[in-house]
Amino acid sequence: VGSLGAGIGSLGAGVGSLGAGVGSLGAGVASLGAGVGSLGAGVASLGAGVGSLGAGVGSLETGVGSLGAGVASLEAGVGSFGTGVGSLGAGVTSFGAPVLCVDTTA
Repeated sequence: VGSLGAGIGSLGAGVGSLGAGVGSLGAGVASLGAGVGSLGAGVASLGAGVGSLGAGVGSLETGVGSLGAGVASLEAGVGSFGTGVGSLGAGVTSFGAPVLCVDTTA
């Protein structure tokens, strides 16, 4: 009877140990799932960062193109201003010519 009781006690201890192992296994599975979720979030964050970087590069290229167009427009304006100054000078000369040709022999 004593041996039977000891066997039953040992069996109970084995069942308890088995239950603890199952619990530990469940905790490991949960930890693995959390790690996979964290990995997925990291990959998604990396993809968002790459997309954001691409958008920033595109915006920079657009800004450079706009700057180039502004410089060309400024150069055209300077050229137009020079032409206007030349035209003004020609007009002043043309206006002064009749004045210089006034007949003073009368």
